[in-house]
Parts: sequence; structure tokens; C-alpha cells
Amino acid sequence: MSRADRVAGRLEELDALLVTEPANLRYVTGFTGSNGFAVVGPQIRRFVTDFRYVEQAKVEVPDFDRELGPQELLAALSHGLDGVKRLGFDDGHMSVRAHRRLGELLPPHIELVPAAGVVEEVRAVKEPGEILRIGAAAALVDEIYGWLLEFGLVGRTERDVAVALEHEMRLRGASGPSFDSIVASAEHGALPHATPRDVEIAADTLVTIDIGAVLDGYCSDCTRTWATGSAVSEQLLEIYALTLRAQVTALDAVRPGPLGREIDAIARYIIDAAGHGEHFGHGLGHGVGLVTHEAPRLARSGDTPVPRVVGKLKRKGPVEVRDMEFLRRNTSLTAKITLPGPFTMSQQAKDEHYKDAEALAMDMAAAVNEDAHDLVRARRWMGLYLEHRPDQNPADDAFYQQLSANRP
Repeated sequence: MSRADRVAGRLEELDALLVTEPANLRYVTGFTGSNGFAVVGPQIRRFVTDFRYVEQAKVEVPDFDRELGPQELLAALSHGLDGVKRLGFDDGHMSVRAHRRLGELLPPHIELVPAAGVVEEVRAVKEPGEILRIGAAAALVDEIYGWLLEFGLVGRTERDVAVALEHEMRLRGASGPSFDSIVASAEHGALPHATPRDVEIAADTLVTIDIGAVLDGYCSDCTRTWATGSAVSEQLLEIYALTLRAQVTALDAVRPGPLGREIDAIARYIIDAAGHGEHFGHGLGHGVGLVTHEAPRLARSGDTPVPRVVGKLKRKGPVEVRDMEFLRRNTSLTAKITLPGPFTMSQQAKDEHYKDAEALAMDMAAAVNEDAHDLVRARRWMGLYLEHRPDQNPADDAFYQQLSANRP
């Protein structure tokens, strides 16, 4: 079943859905340009773009009826909607002005129905190829953290470090950061979305680094808090240990089924009990994918269940220790994969290492062994995991060599 089929299957009381938000449009159609829309319904696969993207769409959108739209692109909806009486639109992203204009352009018999979140709910459940791409983006950030340890922090300004790591990210294949990088030292690290300053990073303090990369269209997001010396105060070390304990405890509880707010409450209880609840104002975590913030939301407002298979983030505390995690089915993703339990994609060390990454990478590589493009990503993910692991063994090396031998 295609992505468009899965979206159409969720429309229920709608005859069709208008898809305009760029990430949703890319997900449903494959289109990576900056101007276009799609109409998806049980019997409709319609894609409209402007003259700049006609040739591009021939390659990227093969399974839709493609049209060259007029100067005002939405005016194409004044016709071609035979049989549609109720048209869903994304009220979570469409402006009031665009909605008003759309109502003017549509035939009078068509009712516009708010339908925000339909595509996002489908996007929350990742396909095997998406998981590999998210894993590869996470592995690239692991690389950057390893490089940053060699590059050094003390004596450099926060801004210099942020600029350098984003440049290195691009050199290693990223199209760019998935959000503005955060490098925040000392008390500046208490700001959840701190802007890097022209202030030198001192020795014997904590530095919070929050970075992500976009690789092959998919995002990663990983936060680490590092000490720049051994003379960090006992209070800061205690807060770090508290944050890590809250994270690991919540991580162990993550599985398909619980509401987002129920997972959030586990970490929140630990931090509240330690007297730091007032410092935990944000949510616990969120999904990643084509954009940095996707469903599910692990927060006090998270009222939807954790899906069966999803790439997502872990985040908590006044000090941050954030990871990419992948929830695996108890049944198989494909005939070739059986993946019980959770697995953390980000392998940059905290206090522990998760031991089953090689089995996951082997299963994934087997599932995509006809796709050299994905095999490269599995190899990169696996290779970086082995590089950071203290307990490599011959079986790991043999698998890595097998992946390398299949390099296209």
C-alpha cells in the first residue's frame, strides 16, 4: 500500500484531502520542490505545480496525475474535482487568507472541512527505509560529536563552535543542520533554546550542545551536556545524574500503546521528587522525520498513544541528555525483520551503551539488501556504532566487512 493509499484510507467522512504543507506533500508524493499541492482521495491522485518544477515532478511524482498550474496555483481547484463534495484542508498550517481565497475558488457545492493531522498521523509510523535514513542522520551527528571532542571547546567562543560544527556537518554529507545549532556554556546552558554567543567557553564548566543534521531529507536531533574540566561543582554533577536517571527510567518504559503524557509523567515524577519540577517546563520528547518535530509528543499535553513503530527523541531536565530512539515491533516490519523492544539510535556515550545495535543493523541490512542506497546508510550507522563501542567482537567486524563489500 502506498503512502497516498494510507492517507486516503483515513479520510472517513471526506471525499478528498488537499495537501499543501511542504513536508506532508513530500511524504505523500515525493515532491521536493517549493511550490505545489496534491489532492488525495479514494479515486483521486492529483498533483499541481508551476512551470519551474514540471520536469522535476516527472521524476519525483510518477504515481499522480500531474498538471501545470496557473499563475495562482490554487485556482486549479476551480475544476477537476468531480465527485468531491467534502474537501479536507490542513487548518493547522493554512493561513486565514489562503483559506478564504480557497473558498472563493472552489465550486460552490464543495464544502471545506478542517482536517489537520491526517498526514502527520500516517507519518508517525516510520517505514524501514525511513528508519535507516533517520538512523544515518543520527550517526552523522555522532560523528560530529566525536570530531568535536578532538576540535576542542575551551577557549573557543560558542558561536565559533556552532559555525564550525555546522560546516563539518555539511562536509560529511548533510544538506545542513535540522535546526539552528545550540552551543551554550555555564549559566547560558540553562536556556532551552540558547543562541550561541561571542563568549569564550571556560574550563571547568558545563556546556550544552544541541545539534541535528538533515541527511537525505530526514532529520536527527541529539543533545549532550559536557564538562570542560574536572572541577565542575558537585551541585551540577548531581543535577546531571538526576537528569540521566530520569531519562533512562523513562526510556525503559517506552513501548507502543501508552499515551505520550504517561511516558512524560515517569521522568517528571523523578525530577519533581528531587525538587526540580519548576525547571522542567518543556515536554519530555517528540518524534523526528522529515522535520525535527513530529508526532508522537511525549509531553503533559500528549493525549495520543505511542505508535507501533516510530523514530523519536528523548529529552528531559534542567540538564539535557537527549537521544534518538526507535521503537520496534513485537512482530515483523517485513518478512525479513523481527524487532522486539526499543533501540537508541544515538550512540554518543552518556554513561552506558545499548548492546543490541548490531542485531538491529543486520536485520535492517537484510531487509534492504536489494537497495544499495539504503545499505550504505545501514553500513554507516553500524560502523559508527562499532567505532564508539568498547566491546567490539569478531562477529561485529565480520558484519561490518560484509556491508563494506556491498558498497555500490
